[in-house]
Amino acid sequence: RDIITKRILGRFSCSECNEIYNKYTLQPKVQKEENKWICDKCGAEIEFKQRSDDTEETLKNRLDTYEKNAKPIIKYYKKRGKLKKVDATDTLKYTKDDIRNIIGI
Repeated sequence: RDIITKRILGRFSCSECNEIYNKYTLQPKVQKEENKWICDKCGAEIEFKQRSDDTEETLKNRLDTYEKNAKPIIKYYKKRGKLKKVDATDTLKYTKDDIRNIIGI
């Protein structure tokens, strides 16, 4: 839960081009001051602003719902030897590559 908490509660995007960043793990290369950066993609000045639904309470509800709904599905596929795991703590590129390898594309 620590990793997903940092990913969700730390995410922000450029208001000009929608490039996605994370306050903890993927900041733009140039920081002007605390909570202000220059977008790597379009050069706009951006601030750390969370989405209105990226709160600890909303995240807790999302995770509780996920666990309630996903556990039976995970159990089903695990029991049949069909469950595949992906380490999603890496970058999106490597995570996508892992998923593509698993499904054979």
